[in-house]
Amino acid sequence: MAGGGISAELGDRAATELKYEGYIKRQAASVERMARAEKVRIPQDVDYGACGGLAREAREKLTAQRPATLGQAGRIPGVTPADVSILAVHLHQRTAAKRESALSVAR
Repeated sequence: MAGGGISAELGDRAATELKYEGYIKRQAASVERMARAEKVRIPQDVDYGACGGLAREAREKLTAQRPATLGQAGRIPGVTPADVSILAVHLHQRTAAKRESALSVAR
């Protein structure tokens, strides 16, 4: 280190961090999404055949393996991130429909 400046090593590190900052942020967001997916439970009575938009291979594998969470579903070979997204939407709609049904019965 010469005359109060920053060392070459520190400068290189800062440059590297700036260069890869966007990538690191995307990776962190991906990790967060996966952590949330691990918490989303899939009811055992889900009919994957009624889940429109799922690829046939995904439908077959999900039916055979019956994952407990969206995170587990995403780790099944042949089940794409798009399939997991479609399944998440299906589960959300199913939950909303059940909630609406319960509210109408309570009235």
